[in-house]
Amino acid sequence: MVESDCVEAVRIIRGESNALSDHVLVFSIGQLLAREWDIVMRHIARMANSVAGGLARMVHLLSSCSSRSLH
Repeated sequence: MVESDCVEAVRIIRGESNALSDHVLVFSIGQLLAREWDIVMRHIARMANSVAGGLARMVHLLSSCSSRSLH
C-alpha cells in the first residue's frame, strides 16, 4: 500500500492528471505500478500521516549528521 497526503500526487500517479506526466519520476513510478503485483495508492489525511513524516524527518536528520561527520 502506498499512501500520500498530497491529493495531486496521488492523482498524477494513478494517471488521473496529466500534470508532470512527462517527468522521469512519474514515468518510473508508472513502470513500477505496471509490474505484476498488487498496489493500492490512496490519499491519506496529513494528520494521519504525521508519524511517517516524523520518521522521514528523523532519518533525514540522522543521515545529514552522519554525512557531515565523514567530511
